[in-house]
Amino acid sequence: MLNEVRKIAQKYGERARGSMQKGKYINISYIKRILFFGIIGFILGSTLGVFFLPQYKEQYMYMQKQLYTSVSGMCKNDLSYFLFCISDCIKQMILIILFTFTMFFGLYGKMLFIWKGIIIGFVFSTAVKCYGTAGWLLFCVNWFPHGIFYMLSFIMQLSLCYSIREEYFGSQIKIKGHIAKWSGFFFLCLVCIIIGGYLESGVNLDLLKSVLEKCINQK
Repeated sequence: MLNEVRKIAQKYGERARGSMQKGKYINISYIKRILFFGIIGFILGSTLGVFFLPQYKEQYMYMQKQLYTSVSGMCKNDLSYFLFCISDCIKQMILIILFTFTMFFGLYGKMLFIWKGIIIGFVFSTAVKCYGTAGWLLFCVNWFPHGIFYMLSFIMQLSLCYSIREEYFGSQIKIKGHIAKWSGFFFLCLVCIIIGGYLESGVNLDLLKSVLEKCINQK
């Protein structure tokens, strides 16, 4: 009997150590779920953009003129613009960490990607409807390549926080050995945000100016 108990204890001990060694820090199934909600949001936002365009076309085009006025006076790699670009992403990063410790984390991750999908879809359909081919260019310089790094940061962070909740909260497994890796992933998320901010304030700024000028002048 004692030997059986020892075998069972050893079995679960090995499983726990294996979990500690492997540590599923990036949850692929969770990433697929939040990306699915992002796609749903994009479709919804694109539809709303087409539906509401007749009412808000003039306001949208006026906003683009205001944006052109704002960015035309900015210099490439301006520090204040760089900090402006990354500030909202860092705030979002902090919010994700805070929601990790609440019962609303699952809902928050889904709603975050639905909302971002709606915004991107709305901007896409509105830009194309208003400016045609130039609208495609306007959409691209507004979201790429810097948007890829912003989105990658959110995906990695949400996945990591989801894995922390699912595998380690309430577990008897000691998490001390994982703190360094968790910190490394969070640092990687921050690096992605910084790269995105650099691309947005540096590489994309001149492109944004030229495309906005083209869009405004064609009307």
